[in-house]
Amino acid sequence: MAAQIQGSQHSQRILKRKYPVRLFKKDDTHFELRRKNFYYDLIEDTDLRKKPNIDLILTKDIESYGKKGDKISLKRLKAYNDFLLPGLAVYATPENIQKYMSIVISTEHQHSSKYAIELLKVLEKCCLIVNMNIDNHWKLEKWHIKVNFRTCGIYVTEKSITMPKKDIIGPNLQNEGKEFYIKVTINETEEVKVRCRLHHVTTVPEHQLPEISEFWKISNGALFPEDEKVLNALPRPKWEDYNIEKQMYNC
Repeated sequence: MAAQIQGSQHSQRILKRKYPVRLFKKDDTHFELRRKNFYYDLIEDTDLRKKPNIDLILTKDIESYGKKGDKISLKRLKAYNDFLLPGLAVYATPENIQKYMSIVISTEHQHSSKYAIELLKVLEKCCLIVNMNIDNHWKLEKWHIKVNFRTCGIYVTEKSITMPKKDIIGPNLQNEGKEFYIKVTINETEEVKVRCRLHHVTTVPEHQLPEISEFWKISNGALFPEDEKVLNALPRPKWEDYNIEKQMYNC
């Protein structure tokens, strides 16, 4: 036999008698419960039950969460303190869903996903070191860029990369440390310019070029003079951008 005890408005404790109550005998009208009949086993305390997330609808654009009108699901404490109390979201009731469905968001400013915003910020502050062989002839292609992105934990497809209009051919030590930019398209929607720096590498120790400390602070000029204006407009990376834990992205 199980019983429910109402502890508060939001909690219940489900109990079961440890010792079953004996059955009535014939012609019995009543009997007194024994002491052992008041021992119970706790079956479940609903206070310990994992609370489900709360569905909300954003009333404002929130970085890393979504755009106004987006439906999100959050843990209760975070939903109450960080979204409902400041008025950044409302409960996803049928009335609110209907209300915010009518919000027209300009596609010009709408990101393809909430993760696209994070990736855009990472890429626009990035200085991608493009390592190329000092011993063999090469022409810089998309797959070189893809491989160098992968070494820093960012995964892009060749389809998402737009190369410079002019070919980059090497090895050419006069171009060592020179900067150029490429374009990366995210989810076939957002486009971001990425600063790149050419660096010659080799497996032959005596041919290895010396490492430059804090290279991101030093500008060796643009590989193509006409790109100087664009490169100057891109934010130059800071130490904290290199001192963060690596994250994996897909474009």
